[in-house]
Amino acid sequence: MGNNYLLVFHAVEDTNEGIKDASNDPDFSSPPSWGICRPNIRRAVKVGSVLIFVGYIKLSNYYVKGWFEVGRKISHHEAFENFPNRRNVIIREGNLNMALRRYKNRDSIKWRYPERKKIYDERNDNNIPLFLLTVKEKNKTFIQSSEDYHEIDNWKCSRIFNCNKNTFNKCVLSKTCYKEAELGNPKYANYIVAKRGKWMDLGRRRIDWKELKKELFLSVTLRTPKGQHNPVKISDREASIIIEFLKERSIV
Repeated sequence: MGNNYLLVFHAVEDTNEGIKDASNDPDFSSPPSWGICRPNIRRAVKVGSVLIFVGYIKLSNYYVKGWFEVGRKISHHEAFENFPNRRNVIIREGNLNMALRRYKNRDSIKWRYPERKKIYDERNDNNIPLFLLTVKEKNKTFIQSSEDYHEIDNWKCSRIFNCNKNTFNKCVLSKTCYKEAELGNPKYANYIVAKRGKWMDLGRRRIDWKELKKELFLSVTLRTPKGQHNPVKISDREASIIIEFLKERSIV
């Protein structure tokens, strides 16, 4: 294995699923998948890595949602073909006109990164940046899902391609997405799918993280002094210990 992580997400309580991610990422349908959040970690994990998800409910506590072993890393195009109705698949087939319906005018656009907006504004008039609205794979054009609310410079640039400032600057200068035809490139296969039979959804068990940490003598801290929830890398041994504990709790 290797590159195992503890990952915290903002959780809500669901009547059927118990603890779940507010945006269904991770999605613990069968098989579980993870395709939007923490793109740097999704790029880093390997087939065989173990991911343990913990839900944070504000003013409440941390609860274990579940775990899975990475079985496949697929492109977002493949994710759409396999799981077309999942919210954590952020693309849909479409065309530029369909994408434009999302925006009434330039002022209706929301940006995630001020530096990207500044780069665009300094080099363009008030037109909508069309190159940010689509992504192409072979003969198909994809647009942002209507159920996905990531900003115009975030859904494709960051969540799929993990672009940096320099790449974005090149795209702005040419008014073209340099990566829009690379959706099927193996290096962008960062939609994560669980291995068959190697996962558990424990959302309805409401297993308190403090209980697990105390029982297993873990020194892991989920929250930083600044209130952030950074990914926590864990060893194969720690991952195995946690999984065994969760398996025992699942049958209590």
